Amino acid sequence: MKTRERILEAFFDLVAEHGYDKTSISMICATLNINKPSIYYSFKSKEDLLITLFDEYATRYFNLDFETLKGHSYKDSLINFGHRIIEAYEAHPKLISVTMEYYIQARRIPELSQKVFDFQDEFNHLLKTILLEGVNKGEFDIDVDINAQILSALLMSAELSITYNLGLNNKKIWAISVERLFVEAK
Repeated sequence: MKTRERILEAFFDLVAEHGYDKTSISMICATLNINKPSIYYSFKSKEDLLITLFDEYATRYFNLDFETLKGHSYKDSLINFGHRIIEAYEAHPKLISVTMEYYIQARRIPELSQKVFDFQDEFNHLLKTILLEGVNKGEFDIDVDINAQILSALLMSAELSITYNLGLNNKKIWAISVERLFVEAK
């Protein structure tokens, strides 16, 4: 594994355990037994590390692509979409801690704020696309914008449920919510 990738993985683990503010470049160096110039060779700053981590891990864990959902009914596409996200969080508990740090740090790091906004916008766009395709094919008749927002909020709630280990059956809650959307739309 390249040094750059090792730095990102160590940073991910440290942020998940200690939070962004309490994670230092020195901690990364100690974890990897490297010196600071090794980090600054690949990254301008700790903020740059966080932004790079967001770019690479968002793509790795949340490859949001409508094409991968095609071939199913729109209801099944929506259920699969939510299940993929919930499963990513359940399989990688540290991911939620780091995701929460993205939200927190985005309030003070403009470049990260824009990236988080763009990712959320892409996420909402994909939900709207699935819903709109379903409306256009006559599978249901709903207000696409408000229902996309409802589903997005439901997935954010699942993030919190997993974060705080509330023991909710998030996949079932998601599936039932999508089923109700289709029932109520007919």
